Amino acid sequence: MFYECSDLNHFLQDINYYYQEYNLQKKTRFFQYINMAKFSSFLSSLETEKDQNKKCHVFSMKFYESMEKALSKALVENQFELYYQPFICFNTRKIVAVEALIRWNHPHWGLISPDKFIPIAEKSGLIFPLGEWIIREACSDIQEFLSYPLKLAINISPHQLQDTFFLRNMIKILQETKFYPQNLSLEITEGIFLENSTNVIKLMVKLKKMGISLALDDFGTGYAGLEYLNDFPFDVIKLDKSFIHNIARKSRQKSIVNSMVTLAKTLNLTVHVEGIENNDDLNWIISEGINQGQGYFFCPPLSINQLKSFLKIWVYL
Repeated sequence: MFYECSDLNHFLQDINYYYQEYNLQKKTRFFQYINMAKFSSFLSSLETEKDQNKKCHVFSMKFYESMEKALSKALVENQFELYYQPFICFNTRKIVAVEALIRWNHPHWGLISPDKFIPIAEKSGLIFPLGEWIIREACSDIQEFLSYPLKLAINISPHQLQDTFFLRNMIKILQETKFYPQNLSLEITEGIFLENSTNVIKLMVKLKKMGISLALDDFGTGYAGLEYLNDFPFDVIKLDKSFIHNIARKSRQKSIVNSMVTLAKTLNLTVHVEGIENNDDLNWIISEGINQGQGYFFCPPLSINQLKSFLKIWVYL
């Protein structure tokens, strides 16, 4: 077993319990669930609009326009929230980093996950002010933990790296929040390989010279090939959770992950994993020489206040 600690298990259960209770006790939660169901079906119509008739296409465009307005309003009214999921070092059993995860706390739809609204933000250009808000807010939050050295991982849209002001804004935020660039990791999806590679690579090199580390997020789900991994200056590849789920019982999946780990080692890249949900998977991951990861087996995403409590408990395990 990786650990046996009833206190930790009880703590995690309490986090989930109170989080669920908080949501269920909201006065309008029942109606929010109904609206959220409608919201999801609307997004599905957006994703399949090519297969719909003209009437549905017009409806989708109107919905997109309304969603764009809602996102703009959300930025002004501070409807976005950040949650933090810890990274665990398997050798030391210490929390070494946290990943900032954005949620949209809509007044009628409730909490909305980023996969539902980030594509709209990217298409509309709102990803630029939203992305800047995420970086500033996360750096401000984690800067409080000076007595507990934590690395901060932030997800960056490939679109943001096309922004000519990205580097300038990054430097400004780090200076204003007094956050050390050496403690920052930017996680970028494989969509980066479809962008203007020459300019993006130059920007990534500048970020690395500042001390910021770069991680290729959701590795294995997109466009990454040997030529891309050679050209782009990544430090880490992060295996997508779809490869990790119940991997201890799936021989084909083991072979795929083993090949990915071998490739990473050949290119001098560190491997992290996400989506660890049970002890059997964890033990197999450790046997492959992977030393760092995250997942609900350890801890769900936490609010900043929950993270503070979690860190206090974890220190004594």
